[in-house]
Amino acid sequence: TKNSVSIVCMIIAAMSALAMGDPSIHDSVKSSVCGDVEDVCMNEENFASCKQLEENGCVEILVMESCPLEFSCTDQGWIETTPTVSASFDVYSGSDCQGEPSYSMSLMTYDGPRGHGTCLPMNGDSIDGHYCAAVNDKAVFHQTIYYCSEECATPWWRTYWGEAEEQVFEAGACVDGKILISCEEHTEETGTSSSSEQDGGEEEG
Repeated sequence: TKNSVSIVCMIIAAMSALAMGDPSIHDSVKSSVCGDVEDVCMNEENFASCKQLEENGCVEILVMESCPLEFSCTDQGWIETTPTVSASFDVYSGSDCQGEPSYSMSLMTYDGPRGHGTCLPMNGDSIDGHYCAAVNDKAVFHQTIYYCSEECATPWWRTYWGEAEEQVFEAGACVDGKILISCEEHTEETGTSSSSEQDGGEEEG
């Protein structure tokens, strides 16, 4: 069950920390082209811009020779974008979604694949690669989940359990203790404009 996995994660993390030091050191090995906000030719604005490219899933970040430094993404087919879709879920205490939901949640995501996208911590785990799209007028949500990591990276001490898990949620179906309810598109000007729900209907708001 999910609770059992979480408990095992915590136990192994604690044992590993005692045996080999803080595992967060190993989780942060992945270097960032953004450097530090206090580096030469860096400031809060261009540092935030660079980190946003990373969070949106850009793999090849070009550093332009200027001061302050400027950053752009050179990935093929890259489109500058921010999450515009709100995905809503009912969350259950058990992985089989039986009984009444414990609570409801929503998250901002994309309307199509955007590489890794924004990394989102989720109760000791994390997700990236998330987006919601309509298939035959029915909402379908995609994500990659990293158990026991809030940084969208498989902890070094957990690699023997395998890498991250790809998950697909069809509206109304139970996946890992969650049921996708709807995906609603938002814009800054109009707020919610339409939604794809379990019955495939569309609503104007």
